[in-house]
Amino acid sequence: MIGGILREPDDDQREALLSALDPAAAICPAHGVDADACVLAAQRVSNWGRHVVGHNYWELGGAGDKGFVTLLTLRPRADGQGGGFDAVERHIAKFSSPTRAILAYCEAAQRRR
Repeated sequence: MIGGILREPDDDQREALLSALDPAAAICPAHGVDADACVLAAQRVSNWGRHVVGHNYWELGGAGDKGFVTLLTLRPRADGQGGGFDAVERHIAKFSSPTRAILAYCEAAQRRR
C-alpha cells in the first residue's frame, strides 16, 4: 500500500483473484452474505491477492482446515516506558481451497451480525 491506496492490479492478478473467488457468487447468498462485499474485502485485505496465506484473502484469525500460521507484529510499547516494542502474535487460518475459505468468511460475517 502506498499512501493508503492499493496499487492497481495487473490483468493477471485481477483475473487470478476473481477466478479464485468465483464460488462466492453461489456460497455467499446461501449464507445470507453479500458476495460483492466478500470479494471487495478480499481485494482490499489481500491487496488484490498479492498477500495471501492458505487461500485466506481476509486474514481470518484462528485455525482453518489446514491449520494456521503465526503472524508476529512488533508494536511500540503501550506503557511508554523507555521505548522498545512488544511482540503481538496472531494466528491466521489456512484453508485447503478458496471454497473452504469463502465458507469461513461467510460464517465470520454471520457472527458479526
